[in-house]
Amino acid sequence: MQEIALPRRARPILVVGVVGVLVAGALAAGAPARISDARRTFSEGQYLAGTADLRDRLTSTVDNGRIDNWRSRSDGFDDSPLHGTGAGTYRLTWELDRPARRCR
Repeated sequence: MQEIALPRRARPILVVGVVGVLVAGALAAGAPARISDARRTFSEGQYLAGTADLRDRLTSTVDNGRIDNWRSRSDGFDDSPLHGTGAGTYRLTWELDRPARRCR
């Protein structure tokens, strides 16, 4: 396989062109709207409904309680950022700080 030698000045132009084509393709495919929808869905605090295909969770944008876990973890860190709460104590922090279970 033979390499193609580009003049030094042509390399940045090629990179900008490739990036431009990728951005234009993403915009044409509706990526901004899909990203906005995924962000909104994730921040609503939903749980994934059970499906027959377990791979559905890989493309799902629901948070499955992650945001509540992250808030609890942040609260535990804010209480003692230098020393922490101790090894294996996240479960205790979670049980004390977790939000009430949401009813559907």
